[in-house]
Amino acid sequence: MKNKLFLVLLMTAFVFNAQAQKSEGTSVATLGLGYSFFNNIIKTSLESYTDVEVKSVPTIAFSFDHSLTDNFSIGLAGAYQSVTGEFTNTYFDENLVSQTELAKTSISRINIAIRPLFHYGNSDKLDMYSGLRVGYLIRNVTADSDDPNADFSDEFDGNRFALGLVPFGFRYFFSDNLGINMDLQLGTPYVVSGGVAFQF
Repeated sequence: MKNKLFLVLLMTAFVFNAQAQKSEGTSVATLGLGYSFFNNIIKTSLESYTDVEVKSVPTIAFSFDHSLTDNFSIGLAGAYQSVTGEFTNTYFDENLVSQTELAKTSISRINIAIRPLFHYGNSDKLDMYSGLRVGYLIRNVTADSDDPNADFSDEFDGNRFALGLVPFGFRYFFSDNLGINMDLQLGTPYVVSGGVAFQF
């Protein structure tokens, strides 16, 4: 029990007293790939159709953060994702003849946000942080269908305000300038993202 208590106290001291890796005036740019549940949402929205197949690529994410103090930075973040859903659509044409086709809808979204971050528990190489992502989501929907009444844009087309929470993220630097990063996020545009980080 004493050993466990000592370990907890040691870790607490490390988190709160370690020297900050991010110092005032430094900047970090990151580029990476993220995972989101967006393709699952698209698939759910197309449940009324048959033979639904959803394809997507990882979210492309970037950020640029500038340290205003040793523990606080402000930055700009962006992300892009495109999802395509293919499905069998059955409808009646103008002659009331049943038609079956392979239809497709594509949804793309761009998220641009301001990102205030609080940095803590930093060592010479490790930078941990939490913060917010306050931005705007731009969505566009296109449909490829012969059905004149087909409209797949009601739920996903349009733009809106987007707020996200960054409960935890970190950057680990192998050198003074190059490292890796990982973000967890609640809200748009991804759940988790990882990539490379450049400090200057």
